Amino acid sequence: TLITGQVRDAGILNREFWDARDEGGNFVEPGFYTVRAVAEDLASVLASGSTAQQTISVDPLRIYDVAVSPLRADFGTALIAYQVSETMRVALKIYRPGTTFDGNGNPSPQESQSLVKTIVGVRPARTETTEVWDGTDQQLAIVPDGNYIFKIVGSTDITAINAITGDVAPGAALAEDLIIAEIPVVRGGSADPKSDFVNNTFVYPNPVRAGNATFRIYTPLQSAVSMKIFNLAGDLVLSKEFGTQAQDSFVNFVWDKTNQNGRPVAPGVYFYVVRQQLNRGEQELFQIVKKLLIP
Repeated sequence: TLITGQVRDAGILNREFWDARDEGGNFVEPGFYTVRAVAEDLASVLASGSTAQQTISVDPLRIYDVAVSPLRADFGTALIAYQVSETMRVALKIYRPGTTFDGNGNPSPQESQSLVKTIVGVRPARTETTEVWDGTDQQLAIVPDGNYIFKIVGSTDITAINAITGDVAPGAALAEDLIIAEIPVVRGGSADPKSDFVNNTFVYPNPVRAGNATFRIYTPLQSAVSMKIFNLAGDLVLSKEFGTQAQDSFVNFVWDKTNQNGRPVAPGVYFYVVRQQLNRGEQELFQIVKKLLIP
């Protein structure tokens, strides 16, 4: 019941607003609902009241008006715009090209292999929201060109979606819409190959307190990639040849902290040297030296 017993003036258009909630304050299920208005003349001139009735379609929790602006060389960020029907916590997750989803929105390959970036926040109702993606992954390294896949989920229950990871709690009530679409990244290669190589080649975690270390090596131009690890005394610990890598690609090497002979290395400071020899006719060599700590 929206109103009862209230007076409305004659001869003008009256408006009543319903937020799709029931008497207990909960959102109703999507579907068709009957609206009935009954009016009685205050002066009792009319012998009986007047009744109007209409059926309306109700979809109370929606994510809509989704629009995408790709990441291009002349505009360094991608934009994803949308609206939500009610104030919601929204999780936007971006996945690697080629990722597919089942009917419940679960990605394949799983998120540990396919997830690129997560953006989470509380978004206001019926207001255009624009999420900005700078084309970097969770480790803040730039991603290669390609058609990335994004997914948007939302809930009016802020406890239903983790504020950091964007993961949905089991059995949580979500908005009816599960948005899955593409966002193109078309930089056309690196504008500053040497700087991009230096800034986007790193190891994580660092320090390596437990488990393995992952080396992420960015190849801005087609080149032969190699890496050597040395201890503080300058002794060679490990040498790896990764062969020829394509332009605008990454090498991901997981190191189990063993040396060339397969024996565990001692705690301490190590240096890793990454070399890229361009092999498309150029004689240029890219090389960096960075530190790695094993406590």
